Amino acid sequence: MNKKAISPIIATAILVAIVMTLAVIIWIFLSSFVSELVIKQGKPASTVCIDNVRISVDVDFSRRDDKIVIVNDGSSPIAGFTIKSGGEGSYYECVLDVGDSSSSVNCNIDIVNCNNKMKITPSILGTGETSGENKLFNCETASVEVSC
Repeated sequence: MNKKAISPIIATAILVAIVMTLAVIIWIFLSSFVSELVIKQGKPASTVCIDNVRISVDVDFSRRDDKIVIVNDGSSPIAGFTIKSGGEGSYYECVLDVGDSSSSVNCNIDIVNCNNKMKITPSILGTGETSGENKLFNCETASVEVSC
């Protein structure tokens, strides 16, 4: 029998190429689970949320138009809000224009699936540490729950 096989050098090169390809695939997969650090006022956005973000909420469901007024009581500008009410996946987003200097925003939304409580979470606009792009950061620590 006169069988030929590939040389050990070629076999090693193929194995190295397979390992490198798998490493890149795993890195891409795992990097989707890690979020970029958002910077605001020279500090991590999570620190700014704890120190400088405070909201107060006035809810009036006695009228036909279900009015929610959210006021920024903190020292950092707020870029928007996420309002969660009702069951799983029932949420609304109110995003302000960048540079909007108003101290309050009137979110005209239709609350139809409110199960006793709503959670209102403010968002601040920061900069991604590595990308330099503007990014919204939800301030979960400054969330307010209101009855409806």
